[in-house]
Amino acid sequence: MWLLLAPIPAALTRDQLSATRAMSMSVPLVYFIAKGIDIILQKFKSPATTLLIISAYLISFVYYSDLYYNHMIKKSPTEFLYGYKQAAQYVTQNQSKFDQIYFSNFYGQPYIYYLFYSKYPPARYQSQANLNLTGPDIGRVEKIDNILFKAAQYDSVKDNNRILSVFAHDEIIRQGINLKSDFNSFTRLSQVNDISTFYAYQTP
Repeated sequence: MWLLLAPIPAALTRDQLSATRAMSMSVPLVYFIAKGIDIILQKFKSPATTLLIISAYLISFVYYSDLYYNHMIKKSPTEFLYGYKQAAQYVTQNQSKFDQIYFSNFYGQPYIYYLFYSKYPPARYQSQANLNLTGPDIGRVEKIDNILFKAAQYDSVKDNNRILSVFAHDEIIRQGINLKSDFNSFTRLSQVNDISTFYAYQTP
């Protein structure tokens, strides 16, 4: 029953498909896997069977770990939301130097990462938290102190030296920003292979 009911909450969400919402399925799946292994061991009682199962598990575990830690982030850094830590820390370190900061929300909800990595005082956050409950991504916080959690328009901020903007890699492409001509104005915050998932911009 658990296995049958577990996918229902994930299926009813209005947001895009997410395996996280179906994680409770892992418990009955682990049970059935363990039950299957137990049946095999009872039917084929030999050290070779045990060794084969342990070897298969270890090979699978090592293969998965190698993919996860050494390949996937390099192959699809934006899908793993890589770079939020570096971007949030950069914003925290430079926050007092600027009147206003734009922190891109292209990959999700950056305010969560900013609060976590800056160790923002909960009471101070709660006193100004204003959740936006409309739009495709509900529960967004759009402003904390002098930080706006939204995409900056490069043409609007490029000549203002009191504004710091954190752009997502995809926004650099979407807005047609030429990194070669403006290279000295952009700081790569989270380099992976030949791209950075986040760039900081300030008027030179």
